Amino acid sequence: MNLNQYTNFDKQPTIELTYDELHKLNPETGMIPSIKNSSELKFLLNMANHHDIFDRVYEQCRFGRLVHLTNHSSAIKAEKENGYLAIYEGKFIELYTGKFATFGGMTETEKYKNKATAKTIDNPQGTEYPESRFYIKEETWKNISKNFPYEYVIAWRSLTASTNRRTMLATILPLLPTCQSIQLLQMDDLKQMLHVLALFNSIVFDYMVRLKMVGLDLTQTIIKQIPVPAIKKYDEVILFNGKNATISQHLLSRIKMLYEDDYRINKIFKTMDIYEVHDQRKVLIADIDKIIAMLYGISKQELKKIALSFTSFYTKEEVEVLY
Repeated sequence: MNLNQYTNFDKQPTIELTYDELHKLNPETGMIPSIKNSSELKFLLNMANHHDIFDRVYEQCRFGRLVHLTNHSSAIKAEKENGYLAIYEGKFIELYTGKFATFGGMTETEKYKNKATAKTIDNPQGTEYPESRFYIKEETWKNISKNFPYEYVIAWRSLTASTNRRTMLATILPLLPTCQSIQLLQMDDLKQMLHVLALFNSIVFDYMVRLKMVGLDLTQTIIKQIPVPAIKKYDEVILFNGKNATISQHLLSRIKMLYEDDYRINKIFKTMDIYEVHDQRKVLIADIDKIIAMLYGISKQELKKIALSFTSFYTKEEVEVLY
């Protein structure tokens, strides 16, 4: 609250919240959101009044945080061996990519020192893939991942903050060993998972996460309480950038382009009903933001206001051009 003395408290504008509103905003925890003013509260209440929460919209979703480097230490090695699988870390993930950083080319001291930082991959759209520093016994991995029967998962960085450049950083990955710095989910319907990926990485969803996040761990409890558009809305046909198609087609066509250089992911789009779209990466991401905003019923002016709050991600000039 930027207060140095308790006596200054009564000089600050007050925000009133009823118990009913708290339950509406955070039905699982009843916690007060991290709002700074009444306009942020009004936004959250408007979203909550017009959309159900994630947990009720996607009831069949399976969440997980699978490999724990301490709890499973007896099955983990620091060198690759036959019968062991590489462990993915949160550092490898960014918006729409699982190829953001690597421990490749680093010395043993650099890789295993306290709070080691992975090296950013110069071109995430290139041919380089993350190199891990820990490996888990394949048999152990099969046992702890047995409740995730499908090939792909949505994964996001668990350790984050509302003051970061972006708070929610998510990607789609093959089901592979991921440590506690990554949380993941899986659904029966792959197309719905891709819709959720677009939703998670949108600035609208990210903005709500920022207003609801209290600590540094973006847990499934926070995700479950975020209002989201109804599943059936993705089948609505809209005109976007001169193309008449379903909202799902508009989203998937752009997600496909964002993963065109990742052989692990791009194959999943071969059987999907999408169209060709070519543009710069940031334009594609902004397009997805605009489509998600439509799903939420958010105006162009309000979307620009949200975009401007991400000062380390977008400049004012970019917001004017992209939105």
